[in-house]
Amino acid sequence: VQLTFLMTIVLLTTFNCSSGYAQNTLQLINSEKATRLSKHVRILKEQDTPLTIEQVRLLKSEFEVTSNDPNYGLSDKGLWLYSAFSNVTDAEDWVVDVGFSHLDKVDFYLLSGKEVLASSFQGTTRSGQQFRFPTFQIELPYATPIELFIRIEAVNSSLIAPIDIQSDKIHMRSNFWDNLLWGLFYGGLSILALYNLVLYISNRELSLLAYVGY
Repeated sequence: VQLTFLMTIVLLTTFNCSSGYAQNTLQLINSEKATRLSKHVRILKEQDTPLTIEQVRLLKSEFEVTSNDPNYGLSDKGLWLYSAFSNVTDAEDWVVDVGFSHLDKVDFYLLSGKEVLASSFQGTTRSGQQFRFPTFQIELPYATPIELFIRIEAVNSSLIAPIDIQSDKIHMRSNFWDNLLWGLFYGGLSILALYNLVLYISNRELSLLAYVGY
């Protein structure tokens, strides 16, 4: 009887651990749309000195569950975000982006077990950012548990980090439309400024020149 009881306890413990891991690991099942990772992240606030990825990896149990709101408030300390996922699609090339362009520092780390597969360091104070938002281009092997750590820091703005993950194909498509819309917007403004400059040259009205300057 005691042996049966002990075996039952072991099986239940194993099942609960497996269930907990399954609940914490997001399954990427659709490469045709973006997935909001902000709903699946846990956070760790730095207290004194900045933490390294080696230190943070050992503090994973201290990460706290947070709400779905990606606004983490004002702080002069860094903030770490953690998420785990597994790619079960045919797509290998993926992109993680943080949809806020006013963060001073955004550090990305992609881990498989203890190995750092990839890293990237971006933000307004750095020169390595290619897109409007901090963007992390990665390769995800099939059905392999992957961990993502992101450190964000901002001195003069709130720590806002709406995080999405999407296939590279979908990201390139959305980036194309984003650039097109912003190009049309600034192109329209340039046309209006040029039009009012021509009117000023013809009529010499200072209000038109002020409009051009504005």
